[in-house]
Amino acid sequence: MPRKWIARDRATLLRDFLRDYCQVYSVLEEQRQRFALSGTLSYAVLRDLVGGDGQNGLFWLLKDSAHHLFRGDEENMAGVLLDWAVGYAFHECVKLMEDAFQYQHYRNRFLEFQERAAAREERAVEQLSPLLLQTRESAGHELARILHTLSQCRELLARYLAPYGSASQLARLLLEREDLVRRVFGAAHPLLLETLYGKEQERMLLLAARDFLDGGRPQAALEALDKLPAVPSALEAEAAGLRDRAREALGCGG
Repeated sequence: MPRKWIARDRATLLRDFLRDYCQVYSVLEEQRQRFALSGTLSYAVLRDLVGGDGQNGLFWLLKDSAHHLFRGDEENMAGVLLDWAVGYAFHECVKLMEDAFQYQHYRNRFLEFQERAAAREERAVEQLSPLLLQTRESAGHELARILHTLSQCRELLARYLAPYGSASQLARLLLEREDLVRRVFGAAHPLLLETLYGKEQERMLLLAARDFLDGGRPQAALEALDKLPAVPSALEAEAAGLRDRAREALGCGG
């Protein structure tokens, strides 16, 4: 990925990184809940996340994006750590995917021939049986390490994104995918908004409305503006101007 292109579209690329990070974390959290309930993981879900057969999954793309965005700027330790953490978690997920395959497919096969084993094979069956438990335990440890590593990225991301509080595309993502971002960031969600917008968190809605307007979605812009609880006096004129633009666009469209 050319460095000039990264510099030009950095805000958009960071928006995509944040979105993909939240989606990856959410999928893995669902797998954690499944594992806690049943002791199993979905190999198909993990394979889609990692990729295979020449098709890169979302986690693979996230890892590559981290390399492109954060490598080469050794002065920004938040970026350095984000790159390291995402890369580490990805390769841990590759191991997790293999364990999920082993446990899902080899366990079923083992249970089949365990019932058919004659007396002379009973000792071999007995010696092989603990491997399944070991694989399941290994998968549990790997999943815990992945989620622990990715969870450290929440505050790192909040710090890294601090200079991008005026990026309208980022504000639009935070509004459109609020439930996802809030669920993934948890207790760090207020920190993310505060780092980006300070005490004027209403600015997120104004920026999102502007992005909707620029994208030809005046109705979505009005809906964003309607979410404003009370506009600070310093932002009143901007909010009114955006509302007028949206209504004018809707009038022209009608």
